[in-house]
Amino acid sequence: MAEHNKPARVDASHSMDSSVYLNSFFHFDPKTNQTQDLVFNCSAMLTNEEFWRTVQEGLCSAFKSGGPIILYQMGQKYGFAVGSRAREAKQDVYEAVKFLESYGMFAGWGRFKTFPFKLSMGRLAEEVTVKVEESFFARSLPRTETNNEPKCFIIAGLLAGIAEGLLGESHICIETCCMAGGAQYCEFRIKPINNFVMASKDKE
Repeated sequence: MAEHNKPARVDASHSMDSSVYLNSFFHFDPKTNQTQDLVFNCSAMLTNEEFWRTVQEGLCSAFKSGGPIILYQMGQKYGFAVGSRAREAKQDVYEAVKFLESYGMFAGWGRFKTFPFKLSMGRLAEEVTVKVEESFFARSLPRTETNNEPKCFIIAGLLAGIAEGLLGESHICIETCCMAGGAQYCEFRIKPINNFVMASKDKE
């Protein structure tokens, strides 16, 4: 009789729908029990806000003011790879940006909106603004209503790296408002690093 009380064993390979795609960029393979990133053709994993909060707070606690720099550089290195893949997938830069916005959303990073921008000789003609709603990274951090300091260092680095991967020259990205600091969304501004250096010299 005890056998009748045991829950039936579920075989994922038979119980899942024939389509194992989670979305256009990720899918779960029931044969290997792995989630795959189709853009990078490698395994992927799911994580949560608690995990990221622990990582960021741990880095900033261990390295103090160096923590944000490490996070920015981590995002920058990965962002370059993402931007390069997008450029391979979409030769047109504007189409590549749409591709990246979708990838970021389906990856769970947030809803990205790139404001209209112009290119000159394949380079940014002016500063470009990116808005991120429901940022995974900002939502994972304690929210403060009175301090609007930038806190999404990894996303700032990611966007700078993506711009370099897409356009072939170094960029800098600064977060101008952050959900974790009380704003309704996160906003970032990207510009070629040469333009940033020239603007800084003009102020001297």
